[in-house]
Amino acid sequence: MITVYPELDLAALRANGAALSESVLAGRDYELTSSGRAAIARALTAFGIDANDEVLVPAYCCLAMTAPIQARGARPVFYQLREDLSFDVQHLQAHLTSRTRAVIAVHYFGAASDLDALRLWCDSHQLILLEDCAHAFYTQIDSRLVGSVGHAGIASIMKFLPSYDGGALWFNAAPRRPLVQLPPRSSSLREYWSLLERSRLPGASCMRLVSRVRAHAMAGASSAEPPKSTMASATDGGLEFDPASQQLAASASAAWLLRRDSARRIKNQRCEHFEQLARAIRTMPGVRVFWSELPAGAVPYVLPCLFDRGDIAFASLRASGIQVFRWEFTEQHGCETTRRYARSLLQLPVHQALGHSQLLKLSNAIRAAAQAA
Repeated sequence: MITVYPELDLAALRANGAALSESVLAGRDYELTSSGRAAIARALTAFGIDANDEVLVPAYCCLAMTAPIQARGARPVFYQLREDLSFDVQHLQAHLTSRTRAVIAVHYFGAASDLDALRLWCDSHQLILLEDCAHAFYTQIDSRLVGSVGHAGIASIMKFLPSYDGGALWFNAAPRRPLVQLPPRSSSLREYWSLLERSRLPGASCMRLVSRVRAHAMAGASSAEPPKSTMASATDGGLEFDPASQQLAASASAAWLLRRDSARRIKNQRCEHFEQLARAIRTMPGVRVFWSELPAGAVPYVLPCLFDRGDIAFASLRASGIQVFRWEFTEQHGCETTRRYARSLLQLPVHQALGHSQLLKLSNAIRAAAQAA
């Protein structure tokens, strides 16, 4: 399986840099959370978002964004987006009510969104602007890192580093409610096993075999409740949100990788992989890259591709052993753009741990998926 999230490899262990040195966390007072969605939850708490409040969120979004809002008893209200996933303040204005308390804005796939006008609009209506940088850990706009426009910002470490878990939260404006400081957290044996099992390190394949044998043995011992896979993530692989997770800091392994891995290596490899795959896709009928070229200042989280027939392409890619994300549920959010992108816009791997053979497999799988469609 070629995964969207990066795998731990020898290059990450041998690096002697600082992954945060050129990231959205550089020069900021931040806290490390268990995940990006936990960071959203803590931001909502800090700014007093409570039951029956409304939070404006983009119609094209992941369930991980809306789950923390709903966990507080608040209601996500979806605003429309243009074809390039930019916003029009007038679309937000149409959804403004006496219950509106905050707006979430997203930097999609690693490209920066211009949020200055949105911040002015939020200030004029006394709304909190939360800047979602989960896809944009190393992205710049006008030679400055994203994450400085909103009243607060969040990031997802595990989308860019091969960590078991990890998110981050910072404030550009004083929160209304003080947050209890998260205590440092050590990594459990299960977390280390999961991290190594999913890695590209020597011995990882043996660990995966042990896990499969153990899972089958447990399933045979008790058919009442199938065992969970040991291939865990910060939320056991699901999109659900456990409110208790916002009281957990990122694991020690995530904090270590932030200090150890190389920002320059991560940025360069992701951009090179994007360009290599994008060049190949330009010759393929039935599919195109979401951007005609990588936007200035962008460091891609994924390779976003638009397929003529997304459902068939999605199934083909998965059958080829490619992990692929799409947000099909967004077609219900009352936006023409998201109705079109819900099934046709697929997010493909482009991370720094991909090797030559994996990039070739990806290119061939994309071509086959486009032809199948």
